[in-house]
Amino acid sequence: MEVNNLDQRLETIDVQLGNEDEAVTARPFHAHRIIMAEEGVRSAPLFSRGGESTLFEKINDWYERRYGDRMLLEWKIGEMPFMLRGQVYYYNFPTVFGTVQLDAIRFVEGLTDDFKRSLTKEEVHAIGLGFMEGFHDFLTLDGLQNNLPAALGTAAQGMVKRALQDIRAAVSILKTSRDAQGAIYHAQQATEKFLKAALLQHGFTISQLRSRAFSHNLDAALTALTGKDAKFRHLSPAVSKADLANMDIRYEDTGHTDQQAVEAISAAVRVGAFIGDQWWLDEQRKGAAPTLELGKFYAQSGGQQYKCVEIENVPGKGELATMALLDHHGYSALLRQKTEYAFYYYEITDPAEIGRLEGIYQRVILGKGTAA
Repeated sequence: MEVNNLDQRLETIDVQLGNEDEAVTARPFHAHRIIMAEEGVRSAPLFSRGGESTLFEKINDWYERRYGDRMLLEWKIGEMPFMLRGQVYYYNFPTVFGTVQLDAIRFVEGLTDDFKRSLTKEEVHAIGLGFMEGFHDFLTLDGLQNNLPAALGTAAQGMVKRALQDIRAAVSILKTSRDAQGAIYHAQQATEKFLKAALLQHGFTISQLRSRAFSHNLDAALTALTGKDAKFRHLSPAVSKADLANMDIRYEDTGHTDQQAVEAISAAVRVGAFIGDQWWLDEQRKGAAPTLELGKFYAQSGGQQYKCVEIENVPGKGELATMALLDHHGYSALLRQKTEYAFYYYEITDPAEIGRLEGIYQRVILGKGTAA
């Protein structure tokens, strides 16, 4: 994508972002969003596939020339606990760029070679699935950390920032002191703040959220949010894992377990990522969620791209086929998603991108011709 006077425009934008105290490492993303809006472009790939540099790559190159080592990112975007054979282990989610294939086992902290060799096929599969789900969620949380949606009000932004701090605190407490109760408290706080930030975006006021009805009451917050948009009902399982029927665990010893702490942290991450995804998708859609139609292409917040294809032997019924091969450790090349969950996606409408994806679908998924 070509834009006029890019360097000059970046000079102006960078001064503006500096005045807003944006982190240097986050500025390329903000600058990309600003220029895309100025050019009237809704979406474009961040990274090229061997061809001409994308707009984002040109912007990032400018920032690297300007700030040098200050542009270096931490090697990981977060860590999350999970249970394996009765013990707590931690995923370390890496910073990656572009399309990569990751071996989940490599990113589990503390696994010895002997332990790795002892893993069953089912355990490897479970670790891989947990890693994929957690990695997607942490990509969303990392995006919130570095680039809060423009539509968020000041109060909602503050809640999101504190919620992200609570997640980090929950993981740190469990990891360093094995204090399951303390970890659960921070996980509950994170869940509550994410839900209330979403309620603020749906018209609730700070005064309402400070009332007794919403005081440390996750169920009340979720019920109110679901009343505004039914899609949030899908957060019910996660909220129940965070609630544990006790939001006052800071006052006395409750005997909560590592398992419950892991579930509460995972729940807080899921709630935050779901809400963050929806904010980002709302920006892309500029309206209601799409009605998934056969033959069309769609994308998720993490960049995954799909084609809506007909379910085999079920004429007229669609499901989504991913545009990437997920064959490591035996994962299926086709990732099937229920089309009723259309709120997870936005439609890809750029003709050039549609043509590129159709080519991938024909070559790689259907096996027609040779892969480029």
